[in-house]
Amino acid sequence: MWGWKLFAIFWPFLTLKAKYTLMKKENFSHLLGKNRILVKHEMGDGFNYFIDDTWTYELGKTWTGRRIILSITFKNGIATEINVFKSFKKH
Repeated sequence: MWGWKLFAIFWPFLTLKAKYTLMKKENFSHLLGKNRILVKHEMGDGFNYFIDDTWTYELGKTWTGRRIILSITFKNGIATEINVFKSFKKH
């Protein structure tokens, strides 16, 4: 009897953990070595400025309101570095 009630209470937290494990740096490593046009085609127009050397995408939010940010750094128009971090600031 209590098993279903506890499951119903904790289900949102279990799905949050599963959702945010998909937002890891390794899941975006296929973008390394691609140029800006290919990254834009795959990720969409959510970045800050096309000719900027660092693009940031907001991937989502945690349950505490922290933003999950994907940062892509370009050198000579090719993606060379990818970082995923959490912040309360809007980037």
